[in-house]
Amino acid sequence: MSGAMNAQRRAAQAVVDDSAVTPFGTGNVQMHNESAYGVIPSEIRDAHELEQGSTVAVGYHAESGTILLTPVEDEADAPWLGSVALD
Repeated sequence: MSGAMNAQRRAAQAVVDDSAVTPFGTGNVQMHNESAYGVIPSEIRDAHELEQGSTVAVGYHAESGTILLTPVEDEADAPWLGSVALD
């Protein structure tokens, strides 16, 4: 299993164990063309050294309605990125 998939599974498990989730308040979604963009708090951005163009794996935990963003160091670790449909 790739590093990105392992990280995403750990993130999904954290949703189930809500004591592992750190709340950061609310943010607003911004739209650009057909894409929606959300807020990543600066503390998380800095801890993961995220910058413009950084790759994140996107997951969705249907039971809780939670969207997961998991930093990915190398896009090759997540070849399924861009091939996921939310049907």
